[in-house]
Amino acid sequence: AVALSIDDFYLRREDQLRLAAEHPGNRFLEHRDYPGTHDVALGVRTFALLFDDIPHTMSEEDQARFGTFAAAQVHVANALLRLLRAEFPEADLWFCPTVYCARFADHRVPENAYLREVGATLHADIEVLWTGPEIVPEIISVESVREVAAVLRRKPLIWENLHANDYDLRRIHLGPFAGIAIPATAKNR
Repeated sequence: AVALSIDDFYLRREDQLRLAAEHPGNRFLEHRDYPGTHDVALGVRTFALLFDDIPHTMSEEDQARFGTFAAAQVHVANALLRLLRAEFPEADLWFCPTVYCARFADHRVPENAYLREVGATLHADIEVLWTGPEIVPEIISVESVREVAAVLRRKPLIWENLHANDYDLRRIHLGPFAGIAIPATAKNR
């Protein structure tokens, strides 16, 4: 996995080093190498920007600048794709929206303003992760995939969120993965 920090977008390498020197001992300012590049030399060309499970609030400054939560996230995603493609033209970017399942859209995906704005403004080359009707669904219907694809203006990249264990802390998830049918109308990698 490639780890990026928000300061990767706002501070040049020399500025990050200066900031770390000004605050010795602050472990949050220590750097291993150029931020976000640790695995690029190994051939990593698919990156993910994950906005799942975060608060739905913005600072006053961000609210004034972007207007909506979706606009702020899309701005970061589109900027990241431009940065990645400037260095690696073949780079792919996967985007996990904060509303990544129908449950978070109150099961009214076509009417969800956040998803509509993401679909209308996110760069067409960015894949959008989607878990289906629930965080960890038992089934994803063809109709539900068509519904979200229409809103996102692209086929969703189905996120088999089976590793999620924070939704039921009484269970240990060790069994085989079985029982979900992924429709052909979705992307699944």
